[in-house]
Amino acid sequence: MTNNEIVQKLWKMADVLRDDGISYQNYVTELTYILFLKMMKEQETESVIPKDYRWDNLVSKEGLELKKFYKKLLQDLGDPDVAKDKRLNMIYADASTSIDEPKNLEKIIKDIQKYLRENLPVIPYANSQQVLGIRSNVKGFTPTP
Repeated sequence: MTNNEIVQKLWKMADVLRDDGISYQNYVTELTYILFLKMMKEQETESVIPKDYRWDNLVSKEGLELKKFYKKLLQDLGDPDVAKDKRLNMIYADASTSIDEPKNLEKIIKDIQKYLRENLPVIPYANSQQVLGIRSNVKGFTPTP
């Protein structure tokens, strides 16, 4: 799966949000909140997220229950009294959703769940630490950035 194919799939999901009256800027924000939670799940770093607000709990909800849960999740992850991780607090500070229709929120979350499960065993992310493996008997090799 190429980066271009991933981007095309994410833009296709925008149609659902456009139908809900969501602007481009809000679309990117909505996807960022949701994809961050999924990324934490895939990277097995969910331990910084309060247990009640992890990815599996989000995808287990439907309809109006999902919408209410998602609104509370956004609010609480930005609250340092609820979520103790400063990075979470910064990402979700003053977070809210512009999605009015619960069915649209549900479709976006389920599509992300399905799409990433089928196509990406690992979500690619930037890593500032260079990882290099070479055999111990290689002489005179100097890695360059």
